[in-house]
Amino acid sequence: TFSTSINAYHLSYDPTHTKMIVNKAAENFSLPDLHPTVSDHLDQVDVHVNHSAVGGRCCAHPGCLLLFEHIQVWCKIWTQSQSFHDPAQLESSQTLYTQPSSSAWPYGRYDSVIVSTGNMHKWPKSGLDRHFFAYLHLIFHPIMTLLYFKTYFAYVEYLNVVTLNNSTGMYILRLNNDWIGNVIPITQIVAPVHLILHFDPKANPQLTIQSSINHAIEFYLNKFWNKELFFMLHVTGR
Repeated sequence: TFSTSINAYHLSYDPTHTKMIVNKAAENFSLPDLHPTVSDHLDQVDVHVNHSAVGGRCCAHPGCLLLFEHIQVWCKIWTQSQSFHDPAQLESSQTLYTQPSSSAWPYGRYDSVIVSTGNMHKWPKSGLDRHFFAYLHLIFHPIMTLLYFKTYFAYVEYLNVVTLNNSTGMYILRLNNDWIGNVIPITQIVAPVHLILHFDPKANPQLTIQSSINHAIEFYLNKFWNKELFFMLHVTGR
């Protein structure tokens, strides 16, 4: 268990996978750019960047050299945050899943989150300034002895904000045409969010509970999911 000034994070003592090769994790979790995104993040650590950039493309090439070969992997994490109106009160904990494909979930199971990208804009007072929406695909920890690898990391897939739907008051989010993933410290995840499918005039017949995220392109950000998110977006003007 570890925490920031606004959130607490809990991982089970035993990881789901105690020792997995990075490229094997990329294959199992269908993350083709995992290797270069890890390298890009380590480059930011080397130049002492406090918050990892989100949304940019990889600079490293797929076969670049990493300082480690194996990682520990978790398939879920629990988060808990302070109340927006009374920081002395804690909200109910939330479970976030990052599961690879299986017979029950052929495309994997993963949740959506809000990610912070700057120390100067603190959630929730800042609203969405310097914050982005993303899918949480992987939680891992490098197996090494270097000091900064005490950090636990997440691989996230960036989602674009398309527009604000005037009739619902909800933002419409869209997946990028080209996959854009980033590796960040887990502590940059500030809140889970709930997405609702934004249907075209004709719904895709492939949509199921297990496949909706993979076959859909656009989603509503459900601001009515809980009162905390509703107030955060409205009181802060977003």
